Amino acid sequence: MITLFITDLLKIILAKKLKSNLTPRFIIKTKKLVSILIIGFGVLLLIQGVFPDNIQEGLEYIPKTNKGLE
Repeated sequence: MITLFITDLLKIILAKKLKSNLTPRFIIKTKKLVSILIIGFGVLLLIQGVFPDNIQEGLEYIPKTNKGLE
């Protein structure tokens, strides 16, 4: 319960700080960036869906390392 309360307080504080930066120009730039990211991930998923065998073959060429797992 305390964690949820603290999280909500942090969201309120961040929202107040962000409110002063929300100019129309900032909103438009943010929307463009998010749109580009969504399109990029969509294209990536589409390529993986159309060529699943090529993706799997490419993964087999990645060398396996055990560094940091010990």
